[in-house]
Amino acid sequence: MRSESLAEALFSMEEPWQSRFLILVAEMATNWTWNGRVPSRGEIAAWLSDPGVRREVTLMLRAWQNPCE
Repeated sequence: MRSESLAEALFSMEEPWQSRFLILVAEMATNWTWNGRVPSRGEIAAWLSDPGVRREVTLMLRAWQNPCE
């Protein structure tokens, strides 16, 4: 998934899932040192430019959207 469409998928989730997923991405991207606040679109976009973070988030979203696969 491309970074832009992945970010859009994250920000289009309903609450409380949106903030939970965004904070989880922040934690993963910062090696679990994030401060607990909901990250901005800019922060998410910067982290998703990293192929490793993008891959993990893609897999996480696929598992969330299709739990039986």
